[in-house]
Amino acid sequence: MARKKKKRETGSGTIYKRPDGRWIAQYTSMPDPETGKLLRHTIYGRTQTQQEVAERLRAATSSIDNGTFQEPNKLTVAEYAEEYMQSHVSTLAPFTQRTYEKNLRIHILPALGKKKLTDLTHREVQRFAASLGVNGKGLAPKTVHTVFGTLHALLAAAQRDEIIIRNVADKCTLPRVTQSRAKAITSSELSRFLKAVEDDEFYNIFFLDIFSGMQQSEILGLRWDDILWGKNSIVIRQQLQQKHERGAFDYYLTPPKENKQRCIVLPQAPSAFCGSSTASSRRKGCSLVSCGLMPLIWCSPMASAVRSTIRRYISI
Repeated sequence: MARKKKKRETGSGTIYKRPDGRWIAQYTSMPDPETGKLLRHTIYGRTQTQQEVAERLRAATSSIDNGTFQEPNKLTVAEYAEEYMQSHVSTLAPFTQRTYEKNLRIHILPALGKKKLTDLTHREVQRFAASLGVNGKGLAPKTVHTVFGTLHALLAAAQRDEIIIRNVADKCTLPRVTQSRAKAITSSELSRFLKAVEDDEFYNIFFLDIFSGMQQSEILGLRWDDILWGKNSIVIRQQLQQKHERGAFDYYLTPPKENKQRCIVLPQAPSAFCGSSTASSRRKGCSLVSCGLMPLIWCSPMASAVRSTIRRYISI
């Protein structure tokens, strides 16, 4: 009767000698997710000593036992970054997508793109972080945190995808970000500014910005239905953003950050900021039909004009 072959267990290994005199070790790790069979790995001795191969085999099987074994993978940081942008970042806001793409293209991939994900170490990532600061590229601490955050998010996604077992970007030391104290505009400066823009076609936008605390994208995304005339209030329900893709600079509407609506009480009646719907729609440069986003109070082509006007008055 044939003897039944004993099934190998995860982490088991053997050592044998090849005809050419070199020692070889073989061991099994985790099951293949597609076939279910244990993956087999081979260790070739750099020299012809049995001790060298045995030590490397013990290290491999020990890492399997304690859960720190890293399955070999030839995928590089650059290769996974392309997959990461398509499968993970594509669901984020357009501005966030542009930030991630820029950080990868300018900083991360030139330094780490050719490295295999499974070979990347904590020391290499720490050296990369240090190279961004004052002793390297000279980036501001806040910019270093932004760039490093992109790398950390990429490695976190690779960990979730079970390509790596841990995120080697964890617990890295980054430069300290010091918060600068904001300087509030004085009453005299405010009066000078309002005097300078009182005849400007965007005066109402500036006035609303100053006294409501709304972001520019929120002001430009206002609709007449967002104004609560009887309560002197405005409800923030959307923002007007602009695409910054190659060959595409269209405007689009998007919900507020984290999709959180809020109500702002105005110090004056809404008519003091934007007039009535009939009067405002007849203002020069505010053709609601031509912008294709009716019924916005201010049409989309004004966004770029507002930015240029702000830069014109910023030194006043």
